[in-house]
Amino acid sequence: EWSQLDENSSVQISEDGRRLKIVTTYRDNKWIVGGTTPSGEEWGRRDEQVIADFDEMKIENPDDYTIYGLGQWGVIKNEFPFIRHTNRMIKRPTKIFTEEPLDFSFDFNFQPATCTIGQKVIKGQHDSGLYYHASIGVDGGTRELCRELKDLGWTDHGWIRITGDFSGNQSSSVGGVVSGEALNDFRIIKDELQLPDSAFEHTKKVNPKIKLSRALCNAIMYHLPCIFDEENAIEVIRDIEKAMMVKDKEGKEKLFKDRTKGYAMDYFDNWRYLNNMWFGGDVKNVLQMKELLSRWD
Repeated sequence: EWSQLDENSSVQISEDGRRLKIVTTYRDNKWIVGGTTPSGEEWGRRDEQVIADFDEMKIENPDDYTIYGLGQWGVIKNEFPFIRHTNRMIKRPTKIFTEEPLDFSFDFNFQPATCTIGQKVIKGQHDSGLYYHASIGVDGGTRELCRELKDLGWTDHGWIRITGDFSGNQSSSVGGVVSGEALNDFRIIKDELQLPDSAFEHTKKVNPKIKLSRALCNAIMYHLPCIFDEENAIEVIRDIEKAMMVKDKEGKEKLFKDRTKGYAMDYFDNWRYLNNMWFGGDVKNVLQMKELLSRWD
C-alpha cells in the first residue's frame, strides 16, 4: 500500500516507510505548466501548445494519453488504423425508432452507388446511442439505389433526412437530363424519394478534411454507444475495421483507397458523412452528448 505525502506531491511512501515511489507527469514539469518558488518568484515557463496537445490527446486518443500524459502502463497502439477503437463497436440487431428521423448518407459512385442508414437517438438510459441500421449498394448509380431503397421499404419511414458526399451537387449527364439541364445526384434523390428541400442537411458544405474527420470519428467511437446491425450493416462494419491511413509523397496523411485491392471505402465515407451531419464536424458536440447520456447512468 502506498500513501501520498500530501495532495500536491508526486511522491508516495510505502506503508512500512522504507520505500518511496515518485510518479511525475507533464503537469509536474515547470517548463510546461510554469511554477513559483516558495518566495513567490516565477520560474520555468508555461507552454500552451504542449498543454493543448495533451488536452487534445485526452479527448481523441485516451489510450495514448494514459501512457504519455499520465505515465501509466498501457498498450502502445500503432497509428496505422483510421479508427483506433474498433473494438468498442456494438454489433447486434437494431430497431428503427419511429419517432426519430431516419438518416440516409450517400456516396455517389456508379459501381456501386452506396448508402448507409442510421439514427442518432437520445432517449433515456437504455435506448440512447448512435444506430447504424444498414449499408446498401447497387450498381447503376443514384437513381437505381433510390429505387432499391424504396423496394426494401427503407423510405417508408415518416421522417427522412439526407446527407452525403459534396460531389452530389455536381451536374452529370449520367444522372439524366430534364429540360436540357443535367441533374445532380441530390436532385435525383429528391425526385425519386419525393422529398422537400428541408430533408437535405449538410449537402451544400464541402466534405470535412481527413484530419478533422478522423478526430471526430474516433471521439464518437470512444465516447458514445455505437450500435451496428450485425447483419444489415456488415459492409460499413468491414470498412471501419480495415480503414487505414497512409502518407502521400508530401508526407500528408490520407485515407488509403484502392478499389483493385478491396479498399474502395465507399461505405466508410457514408459513415463519415453521417457522423459529420450529426455533430457538425465538432468533437465538442460529441462530448456534450456524452455528458447528457451520463446523467442517466
